Amino acid sequence: MKKLLSLLFLFSLMTTACMHIPTMTATEVPAPLDGESTPIKPEISDQPLFGEVITNAIEQCKGAGLNQACHRGEMSDLSAGQSFRVESSALDSYDIWVFRLQAPGVDSDFESLLILAAGNTEVRFDEIFIGRDETNQNLPRLVFSATDGADFGSGLVIINESEEDLLSLEVNGVGLTLGSTAVATSQPNGEMKVRMLTGTVAATTSETVHAAASETVSVRMTAESKPQPAQPVLDENGVEITPLAAPVTTNSNKDDDPMITPLTSENDADIELDMKAMEEFIASHSMRKFNRAYNRCMEGDARQVYNVMYFAHFLLDPNRIYMRRVLGDAALQTVREQVKQCGTFELILTGSQQGSSALSWTSKVSGDVLKLQFDHNGKLVAPVEGELTVTEFTPDMPLPPGCTSTTETANSVLRVQEYSTLKIYYNTMRIRLYFWPNPVTEKLIMNCPSAPPVEIPLDWNTYFWYVHPDLLRKENQSYLIQNWEYTGGQIYAEAFYLNRSGTIEGGTVTSDTSFTLMHTPQE
Repeated sequence: MKKLLSLLFLFSLMTTACMHIPTMTATEVPAPLDGESTPIKPEISDQPLFGEVITNAIEQCKGAGLNQACHRGEMSDLSAGQSFRVESSALDSYDIWVFRLQAPGVDSDFESLLILAAGNTEVRFDEIFIGRDETNQNLPRLVFSATDGADFGSGLVIINESEEDLLSLEVNGVGLTLGSTAVATSQPNGEMKVRMLTGTVAATTSETVHAAASETVSVRMTAESKPQPAQPVLDENGVEITPLAAPVTTNSNKDDDPMITPLTSENDADIELDMKAMEEFIASHSMRKFNRAYNRCMEGDARQVYNVMYFAHFLLDPNRIYMRRVLGDAALQTVREQVKQCGTFELILTGSQQGSSALSWTSKVSGDVLKLQFDHNGKLVAPVEGELTVTEFTPDMPLPPGCTSTTETANSVLRVQEYSTLKIYYNTMRIRLYFWPNPVTEKLIMNCPSAPPVEIPLDWNTYFWYVHPDLLRKENQSYLIQNWEYTGGQIYAEAFYLNRSGTIEGGTVTSDTSFTLMHTPQE
């Protein structure tokens, strides 16, 4: 109950300070939600309706379990593919369905989100989350659209019921991660608008938008209620990226959305006071969450890297100038340094190849342990390099009579490029690691009587390119590693490229390569 009251208070504060919610006069009293309920009455006239309706709906459905639907106290199990229609004709018959979804967080797979479909809304549950997959990216997924009535709003209210964890889901193809409460409206061939106290919105794999109180993120929708595609563009490094589905706007201006618009007031000073209180709450709340995550990260809880990055974004966003006023420059500088301390990793590369043509060979290499450190923007603090060592080179070739062979190997340099990133994406971190191995020397030297030596190069780098052309980014002469499996332990993530085969002149080559990212926080 404490959590519910807190969430509703924050929701009320958000709507009072930043939004207009349709009001009702003293004579406009909704009918009971069931035969025995007392009619809902506002304490005074011209006060927001939705706070009390939401409270009543949640109270009736407080017994709903994970992945269950509830309507006026009647529960049923929820399954993938189910659709629901909420219909309301007027304020006195305003209807709400409640869904409690299991949702993945950083710390647990068994936290829950409350989804309230209100007004005139259609919602379909395409996937029900029951456990984490190896990439830590499966989510509950739903599609919805809403049609407003003449004097009330329609859409979704999404409430994170966890006291501490950040929870994620996908709505209309857009990933939402919530720290508290969100309100969403959407029309096919129109816009989906999302407003929340703290959270992130991701419509593609390339970029995440961070939203705080009074900010609305808008994503253009197709007729199928999916983000409209954007044309690929190149970033500053010449790498092809896809921006957050365009056009997308993030603003804190007043709008006329029927469910999330600014509340009119006769006293602007009251609104300013509420906004100041909200800013102070967000700043102190985010700092408390950041400190808790940082301490746990430094104790070895690698999953907390996500929380540290998440709350650092809110604390250090230059557009939120109130953070400096509330917390002070020294505290924010400490946050910058602590993010780097938490976001420290060691990268280990191992690779092997087996080739078969006119001769057969086995080649194995290993990279130095490279220390990677990321800042609060998710950028690599500095490029790093180390030695790429040939650990085994064993060619096998039939020799002409009287001929002998020797091998020659020499190590080289392995680099991790400065545009590598570690950024928030949905409910995990998206690692984009650009690496480049300078060619190592691996030669078979054949010596025959009365003939000069013959050198046959078989270096690992050349044949890595043969089997991994899809990883090469020519614009910055790097290979991009981005398909990681996340474990969240000391081995934070691993990327495996096993049994990759390619065709070479006169034969084939098979490659096995692995990248291991160890979480090694540094004081």
